[in-house]
Amino acid sequence: MAHNRQHIRLMMIERIAGTLAEQDEAVLERLIREDKAVAQQWQELRAVFDTPEAAAEMGRLEERQQRVWRHIDPQRRLAVAPRRRSLITRIAAAAVILAAVAAGALYFLLRPHSSPSLQADVSRQVELRLANGQTINVSGAGHTISLGAAQLQNSNKTLSYKGADSSNAGINELTVPVGMDYKVLLSDGTEVWLNAVTTLRFPFRFTGNTREVTINGEAYLKVAADAQRPFIVHMPHGHVQVLGTAFNVNSYDTGLVKVSLVAGAVRLRADNSTATLQPGQEGVYGTGEAIRVRPFDEKDILGWMQGVQVFYNAPVREISKVLSRWYGIKVQLDDPRLADEKFTGFIERSKPPRVFLEQLKMTTALDYYFDGEVLHLK
Repeated sequence: MAHNRQHIRLMMIERIAGTLAEQDEAVLERLIREDKAVAQQWQELRAVFDTPEAAAEMGRLEERQQRVWRHIDPQRRLAVAPRRRSLITRIAAAAVILAAVAAGALYFLLRPHSSPSLQADVSRQVELRLANGQTINVSGAGHTISLGAAQLQNSNKTLSYKGADSSNAGINELTVPVGMDYKVLLSDGTEVWLNAVTTLRFPFRFTGNTREVTINGEAYLKVAADAQRPFIVHMPHGHVQVLGTAFNVNSYDTGLVKVSLVAGAVRLRADNSTATLQPGQEGVYGTGEAIRVRPFDEKDILGWMQGVQVFYNAPVREISKVLSRWYGIKVQLDDPRLADEKFTGFIERSKPPRVFLEQLKMTTALDYYFDGEVLHLK
């Protein structure tokens, strides 16, 4: 039986992970014995893993992935057999280290403290466009910005402000680019966490009988209670009204909006449909559709706030969109049929994209390659 290089490489990774089947163990041992190129490849791979640092990192990654499995809803988790979960976990952990070697990132992966993402593009910045048209970069180091009576404080990826008066009237727009996240503390004490590729339109000071903002993308809001002034979030084709609550909004997919309630209660209105959500429920609607209410798993929905995106039986078309938002790379499917290929696992924004791509490659029928700035899945 002929074995291509990819199959041999997979057998080597499974051997290191301790998951290689007995019959494949015999095949690999024979190949190493009889083929000098295979023997050299095996020795080079062993050299990567035969260090105390790599062994410790392997254990840490396995534990990390086990925690992610525990975060997946129990009913969903049962759909993946325990033995298969163990295989995926150990193979993925080995693939992470191997991918880091391929990306030239092993030093960053193995050093004692987690490093920032290697793929970060310093040219991207969080921009605040003021009502008067002035644009301010608020993604740099912490500093204070004076805007008339208003004092803006930018610190630890968080924007807060105070002292705004009528001279600061109007609607401002904050834009979070690819690969970043940001937080805004509004004048009423409401906290808004913004995911990548998201915009927030808001005033420096709420006036009148309501507090209103507009969000396009994904955000988590912890709304300050004010029984006299409802908080309204405008989204494509609808809005959410609350008094004091915590919820996630997602309008990434064109024509589709999801509102997931963590605490409190919200009234969701879309076109001619309305729904009142209870904690643990999310409302989903598309253009011209009635709102559908269904349960959701909080750890799945809010993982992005910790830099982790959990996938459960997710199609490649969905995964491709996350790769584009988090890494700023264009993804192309060489075979359109791959769009429906399913994957269960997770992606960490702080790791180089090759780390996740190796996991995808090891646990599905997909392969990948880069052509300039374009990632091809085949």
